[in-house]
Amino acid sequence: YALDMFHAPEVDLNNTDEVSEAIDGYFRYCIDRELRPGNLGLYAALGLSKQDVSDALRGASHKLRPSTIDLIKKAKQALATYRELLGSQGKLNPVTLIFWQKNYD
Repeated sequence: YALDMFHAPEVDLNNTDEVSEAIDGYFRYCIDRELRPGNLGLYAALGLSKQDVSDALRGASHKLRPSTIDLIKKAKQALATYRELLGSQGKLNPVTLIFWQKNYD
């Protein structure tokens, strides 16, 4: 999984369609392999680091266009909702859920 994300095709972060396709592709990849998607995997699929995303969301970097930031925010919200559902269905350790919510959501 990690190697696949490392070798993911390069995404033109200025092309909203490419970013959207890469995000969809990441979620499809996880579904096809019955993996739980995560923030770091999503960022890797886009060729970004956690710091790149954090800086862009805080406005400390202009590496990403506003439309790209909006797509990443939506994907992060989807991940947060997914984790919340796992927790409410008893499929995720409550301590893990709290950690993820505190640190990612």
